[in-house]
Amino acid sequence: MLGLDFGGSCRGVAYRIAAAQAGEVLTAVDAREVIYNVYKRRVVPLTLVDGPTPGRCVHSYTYVVDRSGPQYTGRLTESEMVALVLQGKGTTGSSLEYLAQTVAHLDELGVPDRRLHDLLKAVRLCDQAS
Repeated sequence: MLGLDFGGSCRGVAYRIAAAQAGEVLTAVDAREVIYNVYKRRVVPLTLVDGPTPGRCVHSYTYVVDRSGPQYTGRLTESEMVALVLQGKGTTGSSLEYLAQTVAHLDELGVPDRRLHDLLKAVRLCDQAS
């Protein structure tokens, strides 16, 4: 899951969850993604591009970054972001591994993100130099 920042637009994948399972699914995703109060769950309009009715507008839950929160990184310089990625390690791996997997998965889904590609390239260059 990737949270959204305000402004612009986003292409991605939407999942339809049965109403009977929605509460359970949202609770599980909230428990995983809202632990540091970086994101707030919001309802946003989506325009579907495939499925039985392409072009149909639906409303969906998504996670939007809280720009006022202390975890917001949207104002960091590239070099600050590179330093954070290089030093980040968690129980499931390094931030560099997570970034590389995220970029690869977005590419597989057909929704590449130029800024994440640029960040990954900068992190790898800096990592090789050290």
